Amino acid sequence: MNHTIAIYNFKGGVGKTTSVFNLACAWSKSYRVLVVDFDPQCNLTNALIAGTQDTTNLYTYIKGFLHSYIPDISPAVVKHQLHLIPGHQNMIELESNNQFIEFGLTILQRFLQRVKFEYDIVLIDCPSYFGKTVKYVIGNADSLLIPATPDIFSLKGAIKLLKHVEKMDKTKPLNILGIFLNRYRSRLLFHRKVKNVATRIFGKILIEKTIRNTVRITEATDRNFASSSGKPESSIAADYVALGTFLVDKIKATVQSKQKRNNTTTFRKGIVPGVTPV
Repeated sequence: MNHTIAIYNFKGGVGKTTSVFNLACAWSKSYRVLVVDFDPQCNLTNALIAGTQDTTNLYTYIKGFLHSYIPDISPAVVKHQLHLIPGHQNMIELESNNQFIEFGLTILQRFLQRVKFEYDIVLIDCPSYFGKTVKYVIGNADSLLIPATPDIFSLKGAIKLLKHVEKMDKTKPLNILGIFLNRYRSRLLFHRKVKNVATRIFGKILIEKTIRNTVRITEATDRNFASSSGKPESSIAADYVALGTFLVDKIKATVQSKQKRNNTTTFRKGIVPGVTPV
């Protein structure tokens, strides 16, 4: 598929990093998955691997592009079919780097082009703040996936993000993969009400599948939590497997739909292989 997915919401604390971790674990059973940790907090990196060398992290690679040379990118192997480009705390410095501010959209395009064709799915964990890095990541992604929690503030964060996305500079069209509810308890009347409100606001963009709140789901701040949430016997992992399957089917359907539209456009123009337009 060679599909890049950015995960983000204006509202913090919605399980962004936990979602990246669990979707990566679920997808890596059937696909080659690369996870890129753009968050200077590096929670995802710490959850997936114990540590990393200073010369093999995202900040080093981006700095290489800033200095006009192409770095040799070597993702860390987490396990079979799951690789990681580790984050680094110095990524926050890019927000005030004049070169990155001016050329960051193109730089991240070049970076992703160097890695994406080795994988079926590239999953990007964005920083929590909405700065240049987030804008450039989303501007280069094929799809945007928005996690939310069943509360009004989280839904407002998703609304605000969608409005900003319309105005962003992009290297290609962006597909809104959907909004899904994290930490959802179907037995709680308030959660059901919020879901109904979200359905009225977002329509088909809201994904029906939800992630249960059977344990205290927080950002993956330590290796033990992330590892336990990703285990096959975990109910959270089962929910993410179901969500992952739904998303892959949606991506494939979107790609096929685009191909059909392109073929239809080509036929109408008379540009058919082996046939010369009259």
